[in-house]
Amino acid sequence: MHFIEFLEHLLVNRYPSGPVVLVMDNASYHKSASALAALSLFEHRVLVVWLPAYCSDLNPIERF
Repeated sequence: MHFIEFLEHLLVNRYPSGPVVLVMDNASYHKSASALAALSLFEHRVLVVWLPAYCSDLNPIERF
């Protein structure tokens, strides 16, 4: 629920127009039905880039 509130704040209040690129991981709340439904309301101006399920190259701590 907090994620959907964040999306609403981001896409309605903070960036009400123009394109937005969201880079998201595969957390279950990012891919929930309600989150995807909320994102679909803005699909005309939001590009979602999904990170791979596991990619050590993108996680700097994995080098240590």
